[in-house]
Amino acid sequence: TADYVASIPLAKRLRLVGGGEIERVSVNVSGVDERATSGAAFALLEAEPIDRLVISAGGRRDEFSNFDGATTARIAAAWSGFDDWILRASWGEGFRAPTLFELNFDQFGITPNPNLRPERSTGVDFGIERSFGGTGDPWLTARATVFRTLVRDQIDFDFTGNGYFNIDRARSRGVEMEVDWRPLESVSASLAYTLTDAVDLETGADQLRIPRHKGTAVVAWAPSRRLDLSASIIVNGREADFPNGNDAFARLDLRGAYALSGAIQIYGRIENATGTDYQDVSGYGEPGRAAFGGLRVRL
Repeated sequence: TADYVASIPLAKRLRLVGGGEIERVSVNVSGVDERATSGAAFALLEAEPIDRLVISAGGRRDEFSNFDGATTARIAAAWSGFDDWILRASWGEGFRAPTLFELNFDQFGITPNPNLRPERSTGVDFGIERSFGGTGDPWLTARATVFRTLVRDQIDFDFTGNGYFNIDRARSRGVEMEVDWRPLESVSASLAYTLTDAVDLETGADQLRIPRHKGTAVVAWAPSRRLDLSASIIVNGREADFPNGNDAFARLDLRGAYALSGAIQIYGRIENATGTDYQDVSGYGEPGRAAFGGLRVRL
């Protein structure tokens, strides 16, 4: 892969961001020897026509060696006309071509599906943000966003659908809420929650492996300038899946870092510290308790 991005100020309140990327992939397994190349060019204009109003609009063109190309667009706006309040809205399109892995998957007796179609999506969201304690360094910030996404030919996987297959029409809608809290200079906490209603519009069934409820809580403490500690809890609600649904679970992760000097830092983390036994995909167990450590050197 290779990519390039440039940011060019055109005027005091007008900026252009543009670039391109190219990717070449290959697969040689189970008698399959295929290669594919894709490339994209994109551009985004960001303007501030009046104080506290920022509008951006952009487009992207994707080309593929094994699929027809596609053009997508996005428009977004943010307004901070009231003190400590920000209103946001966006509309955008998405496009994703099947990967060579998805086109040639043949494990567990599944026959590859070379007829997978690219998925296309259209989404819109509206959000509001409120800060307390000043815009420079607020002690509390709260955000809420409602969203809705429609997808045509969504690429999904299950054993009854013969591996990878297309969902003709799918819809996701819901709300995201976040709170960032800093009661002390050395202590911070954040809480995020997402309620998602994701269904297959052809059958009315819940989409696979998308929990209706999901939340994350993070607490960080810096008792000294050298030491940073944090703990995070991920709570994932029950998910529809095949052959069995995935039960709800909660996972605790712990992290720490200590600066030996301005250039050297030791760090470590414990993932799934309580050893929770859970599955995020039916039939695939997740790792138990795991510890990692290392040394970071800044030159």
